[in-house]
Amino acid sequence: MSATSEFGDLLDPEPSAQRPRTVLRLPPGSSLFAAANALEEVLLRDATVTTVALYMGERRLGTTSRAFLAERFPGVTRSVGDADRASQPGESTQYRLLRFRCPHCDHQVFRTFYDERAMPVCANPEHGSMVLRK
Repeated sequence: MSATSEFGDLLDPEPSAQRPRTVLRLPPGSSLFAAANALEEVLLRDATVTTVALYMGERRLGTTSRAFLAERFPGVTRSVGDADRASQPGESTQYRLLRFRCPHCDHQVFRTFYDERAMPVCANPEHGSMVLRK
């Protein structure tokens, strides 16, 4: 099964023609579960995000949107283990999303890793490297 088909449930089959200003870049080999959690965190952290381009390493998997995910997964607010209180309290130790923003425009990239050798750059080439934001 290809990565694109594995993540198909998260990808909008009819994405907007406008290029997303937000990118979620996951490390190669990330699971569907990790991708779904990361997407949820991106959308919760920034209410202005409407569309997200999803990447696995350097490979673009596709695009999704807040509207598509809300329609596809209505009312999902609980995690596995919540009903029987089997989950541990506190933040997840699996990943922490890092937000990089262009200092010149509103493009942003979310990553689960930090590598000074491969800092994200803005989609507008003249803007250059993005900066880490909290």
